[in-house]
Order: sequence, then structure tokens, then C-alpha cells
Amino acid sequence: ADIYDDLISRRVHSSDAEKFAEVCPCPCTGVGWGVIWGLISFAFLCGAVYLGAVILS
Repeated sequence: ADIYDDLISRRVHSSDAEKFAEVCPCPCTGVGWGVIWGLISFAFLCGAVYLGAVILS
């Protein structure tokens, strides 16, 4: 929920995603970068859960 609030739902131009979108030459907006960062965070979460399950088994 924190990533969603900070990167996707916030519509001000001071968010990290909006600032990164200004610097990056890609056509992504701040919302686009927020979604990308959210997917990366979810992938790391899934990897951590998987590794934890493998280590505990």
C-alpha cells in the first residue's frame, strides 16, 4: 500500500517517480514508473518468499 500511495496515486510533481520520469529519456510518466517499481518490488517479494520456503524445507 505504501508503494501505491507514494508512486502511483500521488499526483503531485514532487514524487520520486515524477522526478525520475523528468530525468529519464523514456516516454514513461510518473505513474508508469510507479507501476514498474511496484512490479519490481513484487518480484523481489516473491523471490524472498520462495527462498525462505526453500531454506526452511
